[in-house]
Amino acid sequence: MQHMANNGGLDGMATPNRQRIDLKRRRLLVASCLSAVATAAHAALPGARAASYRIATPDRVGTETLLALGVAPVAAGARSIYAAMGGTPALPEAVADIGYWFEPNLEVMRELRVDLIVIEAMSLNLKDVLQRVAPIFVMEIYSGEGHPDFIERSSAEMFRLARSIGRDDAARRYRAQLDSRLAALRDEMRGYARRPAFIAQLDPSGQSVFLYAKNCVTWDVMQRVGFDNAWTGATNTYGCVQVGIDQLAGAPEAEIFYIDYGAQAQAALAQLAQSRVWNSLPMVRERRVYPIAPFDPLGALPTAIQFADSFRAAVVARGRG
Repeated sequence: MQHMANNGGLDGMATPNRQRIDLKRRRLLVASCLSAVATAAHAALPGARAASYRIATPDRVGTETLLALGVAPVAAGARSIYAAMGGTPALPEAVADIGYWFEPNLEVMRELRVDLIVIEAMSLNLKDVLQRVAPIFVMEIYSGEGHPDFIERSSAEMFRLARSIGRDDAARRYRAQLDSRLAALRDEMRGYARRPAFIAQLDPSGQSVFLYAKNCVTWDVMQRVGFDNAWTGATNTYGCVQVGIDQLAGAPEAEIFYIDYGAQAQAALAQLAQSRVWNSLPMVRERRVYPIAPFDPLGALPTAIQFADSFRAAVVARGRG
């Protein structure tokens, strides 16, 4: 799922070795998107202060949450992917890269004298390894049966982390900024047609799509800016579901916004162009298929702002009709 756009994208990496690593990461992320999350555990950090901790985080959830709280980790996972996926806030140059989330570099964290590691529940399989380096704080955005109100769930987890590291005020400010931004975007888009929209990741095979809906950032943000997600069926813990393209016919009035993951999306579109089923869909016949900038569907609260801005840009590019 965490692919890159054409400029430096995952399918256009500079070396074959880098391509193989990124393809491995893609497979693991897709697999995790379709699996269940283990029961999460909490790290108790009473009275801690951000300044007293040298924090590392191998995954995006921890990275963007800490940055939103005004805390730069000493180490974070896969800087290049975070940047290419439009990660916000941006990572400071001084933050060390500890590699991909599924195999973080323990030696680098030891050398940096890390004394706290923040992960999301998806990374719980790494807990036994990581706690050899430092205590673990587990955020629980994607756990259990899923949480339809993504913003409230991810906000609660940000506040829980903020309380543990003494950044309560920063968490309150960030949440206020988010609410203000979503309200402004809702007003900005009042003059645009508000058809239901599928948010889709296209499969290069041209046979299926991943849809991001309930339990995901897309569902919650779209509702808050005045749009409905066209997929009202079941999703998993991570807010996604893989369906055959024929199932898109169930919402003939809808639009499709496909995540523009560069060469992967273009390969999928080339296959779909030859599909009778795809070409028979009302939204395809009526050219209601649009790209949306890459984002990480498995992000934290800052991803809500990123997706909201990307969705607004895609709607504006589509036009008012």
